[in-house]
Amino acid sequence: MKPQNSYCEHALAMRYHYTGPVSSILIDGKPTQLVTGAEIDLPEGSHDTIRLQALGVLVPLDAAPPTRKKG
Repeated sequence: MKPQNSYCEHALAMRYHYTGPVSSILIDGKPTQLVTGAEIDLPEGSHDTIRLQALGVLVPLDAAPPTRKKG
């Protein structure tokens, strides 16, 4: 039997902007270096995504305010 990941393999991944300090953390069991301003892909609803959102260091890239059209 194949071991399962911490999230469903076909879970939708979202791209986030990391706003926290430089950190070495485990994401999906793998050591990961995060730097301020990095863009990272994380699966929606995963333990790692929820943990980083709780710390307030993730901003979804699609959450940017819409730009105004001139004219």
